[in-house]
Amino acid sequence: MVKQMSGEYSRRSPRLYSLNWICRKLARSLDFSISHVPRESNAEANGVASSAARDAGRGYNGRGSRNE
Repeated sequence: MVKQMSGEYSRRSPRLYSLNWICRKLARSLDFSISHVPRESNAEANGVASSAARDAGRGYNGRGSRNE
């Protein structure tokens, strides 16, 4: 995400490209910074990301039910 927001990574999907463009435009009007935090330095975020990846592999939609 950080590299997409900084423009280092490109987006292949036209939909993601347009969403990224909107986000980057909005970000220029706000006072904040974004930086990469290695997984090993952020156990909570790593746990959430790992759980979401496992659930996605099982077909869960994040709302307590399976995608059908």
